Amino acid sequence: MKNNLKIFLTTSAFAVICALAANNFAQVKTGGYKKVAKTDAGVVAAAEFAVKDVSKKKSTEVTLQLVETAERQTVAGTNYKLCIEIFRIDDFDDAEVKEFVQTVIFRSLKNQMTLKSWTKVENCGEQK
Repeated sequence: MKNNLKIFLTTSAFAVICALAANNFAQVKTGGYKKVAKTDAGVVAAAEFAVKDVSKKKSTEVTLQLVETAERQTVAGTNYKLCIEIFRIDDFDDAEVKEFVQTVIFRSLKNQMTLKSWTKVENCGEQK
């Protein structure tokens, strides 16, 4: 009887430990995009990278004004889906133009960033 009780208690304790460990691992799961603070260091770095990359590729000055919305997706690295407010210099009359852009930036596990998309949008309301 004592041996059965010891086996039962040991098995129960092991099951509880496994359940707790599984819960902790489940919190760092990959999957869909999740909202993240607009001031998150990764978000800010991704937004600044995107603006710098577009400025270089288009040979025009683009400045980041504000991160309007930010989402993060954990994959083999991190995807940042951002809607940002930018100013750019108009090619025709050198006037400063305000625009909203939906962008996706990938940060690899080696901390290298790649601009995946850059799309002008009307505003930064709920973008899909």
